[in-house]
Amino acid sequence: MPEKIEFTSIPKIIDSRRVWRIGMRKLEETFAEHIANMHLDFDEKAKEFEKIQHQLETNHVWIELHHEKM
Repeated sequence: MPEKIEFTSIPKIIDSRRVWRIGMRKLEETFAEHIANMHLDFDEKAKEFEKIQHQLETNHVWIELHHEKM
Protein backbone atom coordinates (compact mmCIF):
# COMPACT_ATOMS: atom_id res chain seq x y z
CA MET A 1 0.00 0.00 0.00
CA PRO A 2 1.26 3.47 -0.77
CA GLU A 3 0.30 5.04 2.58
CA LYS A 4 0.99 3.76 6.04
CA ILE A 5 -2.01 4.32 8.30
CA GLU A 6 -1.69 4.19 12.07
CA PHE A 7 -4.95 3.97 13.96
CA THR A 8 -3.32 5.16 17.16
CA SER A 9 -3.11 8.69 15.70
CA ILE A 10 -6.88 8.93 15.10
CA PRO A 11 -8.42 10.87 18.01
CA LYS A 12 -10.93 9.01 20.05
CA ILE A 13 -14.42 10.43 20.40
CA ILE A 14 -14.11 10.20 24.19
CA ASP A 15 -11.10 12.52 24.09
CA SER A 16 -13.03 14.95 21.92
CA ARG A 17 -15.94 14.99 24.36
CA ARG A 18 -13.59 15.61 27.27
CA VAL A 19 -11.94 18.53 25.47
CA TRP A 20 -15.39 19.89 24.53
CA ARG A 21 -16.59 19.73 28.15
CA ILE A 22 -13.46 21.42 29.47
CA GLY A 23 -13.78 24.16 26.86
CA MET A 24 -17.48 24.71 27.59
CA ARG A 25 -16.82 24.82 31.34
CA LYS A 26 -14.14 27.49 30.84
CA LEU A 27 -16.46 29.45 28.58
CA GLU A 28 -19.27 29.29 31.15
CA GLU A 29 -16.92 30.41 33.94
CA THR A 30 -15.65 33.33 31.85
CA PHE A 31 -19.21 34.36 30.98
CA ALA A 32 -20.32 34.17 34.63
CA GLU A 33 -17.33 36.28 35.68
CA HIS A 34 -18.14 38.85 33.01
CA ILE A 35 -21.78 39.05 34.13
CA ALA A 36 -20.68 39.48 37.76
CA ASN A 37 -18.35 42.33 36.76
CA MET A 38 -21.16 43.96 34.77
CA HIS A 39 -23.42 43.70 37.81
CA LEU A 40 -20.85 45.40 40.05
CA ASP A 41 -20.29 48.12 37.46
CA PHE A 42 -24.04 48.69 37.18
CA ASP A 43 -24.37 49.03 40.97
CA GLU A 44 -21.57 51.62 41.05
CA LYS A 45 -23.14 53.61 38.23
CA ALA A 46 -26.59 53.43 39.86
CA LYS A 47 -25.18 54.83 43.13
CA GLU A 48 -23.42 57.61 41.22
CA PHE A 49 -26.66 58.40 39.36
CA GLU A 50 -28.62 58.60 42.63
CA LYS A 51 -26.01 60.95 44.09
CA ILE A 52 -26.16 63.27 41.08
CA GLN A 53 -29.96 63.12 41.04
CA HIS A 54 -30.03 64.17 44.70
CA GLN A 55 -27.63 67.04 43.98
CA LEU A 56 -29.78 68.23 41.09
CA GLU A 57 -32.93 68.11 43.19
CA THR A 58 -31.21 70.05 45.98
CA ASN A 59 -30.03 72.70 43.52
CA HIS A 60 -33.49 72.89 41.99
CA VAL A 61 -35.11 73.56 45.37
CA TRP A 62 -32.45 76.17 46.17
CA ILE A 63 -33.00 77.94 42.83
CA GLU A 64 -36.77 77.97 43.32
CA LEU A 65 -36.40 79.51 46.79
CA HIS A 66 -33.94 82.18 45.67
CA HIS A 67 -35.82 82.94 42.47
CA GLU A 68 -38.96 83.82 44.47
CA LYS A 69 -36.95 86.31 46.56
CA MET A 70 -35.76 88.18 43.47
